[in-house]
Amino acid sequence: MNTTCRHVLIAVGCLVVFGIFQVGCKPSQQTPAHVIDMHQQMKLQDPRPWPYQPVSMTFHPLSRFRIVDGVPSFVQIRIELSDRDGKPTRTDGHLVLEVQAVDDEIRQVSLDLTDPKINSEHWDDITMTYFIPLELALAPGDDEATRLIMEAYLVRQGVDEVLMDQLELVYEPPVSSEPEDS
Repeated sequence: MNTTCRHVLIAVGCLVVFGIFQVGCKPSQQTPAHVIDMHQQMKLQDPRPWPYQPVSMTFHPLSRFRIVDGVPSFVQIRIELSDRDGKPTRTDGHLVLEVQAVDDEIRQVSLDLTDPKINSEHWDDITMTYFIPLELALAPGDDEATRLIMEAYLVRQGVDEVLMDQLELVYEPPVSSEPEDS
């Protein structure tokens, strides 16, 4: 058998094999319109909620002040979401935090957790919480207690209930052990 015949047989064989796989992969007909309509309706009004969606939200006990040079410079906020089984879970939606120090204006932070990048940046795999650090504007040497009132709200598309939690966080500066001059 000469080289040209061999190449022709290999080419025909490849086309036959490729053709068999293509025929096997193609649907026999187009998806009927009533199935497409049903799919669209299910996407818009799926009566079955995702079983692991959050049903509660709390400030995790690891939420705390971060002390730098003896002054609370940051507040480390951790938000835990729990599903109906009480297990930590992630979500998509908008997480809104309101932080207010005594006699200070409310500071608001909003995270769009529907954005996968933002969701991943704030998710902590170890504690299974969303982590949000906030810088505080306190002057070094401030001997007064720092008290923050924090509220968190979670709003999700297609869910009527807004989850909410509140936490009061207090930092008491350490008492100096040096004797006072008389």
